[in-house]
Amino acid sequence: MRFAIFLLLTFNVALAQQSDTVLARILALKNDTVKVNQLYKQGFSLRNSDPKLAFYYANLCEERAHISGSKKHLAKSYNLLGVLFYKKGDYTKALAYHQKALSIRTEVKDNFGAALSQTNLGNIYTDLQLFERAENSYLAALAIYRENGDEKRAADCLINLGVLKQTLKQNEAAFENYVHALKLAEKLNDYEMRSLCLNNMAQVFYDKGNYEKSIAYNEDALKIRNLMENNLEVADSYLNLAANYIRVKDNQKALEYLDTAYAIGTHYQYYEALQTAFNSYSEYYFQLKNYEQAYYWLRKYQQSKDSVMLEQSAREAEFDFNLPEIIGQSPVKKREIHNLWLLISVMVFLIFIPFIFIRFKR
Repeated sequence: MRFAIFLLLTFNVALAQQSDTVLARILALKNDTVKVNQLYKQGFSLRNSDPKLAFYYANLCEERAHISGSKKHLAKSYNLLGVLFYKKGDYTKALAYHQKALSIRTEVKDNFGAALSQTNLGNIYTDLQLFERAENSYLAALAIYRENGDEKRAADCLINLGVLKQTLKQNEAAFENYVHALKLAEKLNDYEMRSLCLNNMAQVFYDKGNYEKSIAYNEDALKIRNLMENNLEVADSYLNLAANYIRVKDNQKALEYLDTAYAIGTHYQYYEALQTAFNSYSEYYFQLKNYEQAYYWLRKYQQSKDSVMLEQSAREAEFDFNLPEIIGQSPVKKREIHNLWLLISVMVFLIFIPFIFIRFKR
């Protein structure tokens, strides 16, 4: 038992010191542009797991980019800051940083970087419901990707444009973009993208009320997702199929697909799928005029929405980074103090263990 505690403490010390070691190694590099690249890489990798530390890396990245005098690398640091503020939900700052990055990338003729900036801007404009600006940004990025023969990112842009058109209820235009993206996905033999295109095409027909075609495209998407063993997206496909069968009043298949999606969601703790399943169960039982069950599932759906909102609030708190506080005292320095106490605890533990064993030896 004591040995297990010792191992746990040792592991915690090593884990906590890992980020400190990485940062020290980066800052010891002689070339400032290399430092920027490494700081960007670390900051980007931490954007979900440790946003506050990622933000600290991003500010160091910007600082070193200014020192290097490289506009290209300064734009890179702005891109990282834009990504973090976007994830935080601060679209004003995210927009400002991505616009600054685009301006520099256009000036230095960094076409690939400019396309990435346009894509990021398109995402922000879409969330802000500035749809015309979003479309212009996506089209600008698409033109660059096509010019440079980057078919993978061109397909991504076409999907973004399709989603945008679908949001505007322009189903024919949305479907056309998905068709073009699907052709590129088939050319690239990209199964994940193929399944996404088929899924979105199915949604177009669902929105139009053509449930038979929606079912056909969903089944094609499901085959690919099963082939890839992508269980979460498999659950999504079953939910989409269930929604269609509820509309055509095929109650047996609707319940079969709902139960399958529910089982997958429960097994993999896929809460978004479970939430959708609760709502679909409510619709299913309401259609059968089983109001007691319909109300039961509707309550579960509402409760799940409340849970998601609480989880989202907790997640947003993780992104509550503050620039002056972080610059004033590095998170890494704070960790170093914490690590010191851990190390002292381990040393004390190691010193006293032999005395304990000797004293109580039988």
